[in-house]
Amino acid sequence: LLRQRRGAMRVVEFADLRVSDYASPVCDEFTFARILRDQAACAEIRQALMPYDLIRVQKMKDGAMALEKLLDVKSRTSMKMNSYAIALSAPFAKWRSENISRSYGKELDKKGRKLRRKGEIRLECAEDPEAIRRTFHALRDFRRTRFQDSDLLQKDAYFEFYLETAISGAPAGPARTYALLLDGQ
Repeated sequence: LLRQRRGAMRVVEFADLRVSDYASPVCDEFTFARILRDQAACAEIRQALMPYDLIRVQKMKDGAMALEKLLDVKSRTSMKMNSYAIALSAPFAKWRSENISRSYGKELDKKGRKLRRKGEIRLECAEDPEAIRRTFHALRDFRRTRFQDSDLLQKDAYFEFYLETAISGAPAGPARTYALLLDGQ
């Protein structure tokens, strides 16, 4: 978790730089249950987060670990959107016809044609450290114009942390870095 100022408010939120599909405690269910049973540990965790005005953990899946119990939050409010959680299956054409509406499929096809007119499109996993560095620098440049000063990836400490995480977690570890390339860039 990360504490930041948002205007006059001190907000504690998930430290994912808004790039993760989901927020979740990084532990297994058994360990999380043990921590919840340890009142002293829960009190220390809550104290370490102080001071704050708001805890905001976005993009938690339904059925995610009960983080609100750990943080002693009285209620959790769900957002009414959930576009990430879906079972995937082969063949793709059958999956698409069963899971994507015809109108949305047409919209995606149109966007795909428009993108392909710009050049050769390729999605690839960046596996070696240099390819990961190039991808992260391109990501940083892309986000700079889109998010200006609110983007934590523009701060060297955050950028280096996530870059090192990506490099040390590849290729067989827990991290994957994908690059969407247009004409090799």
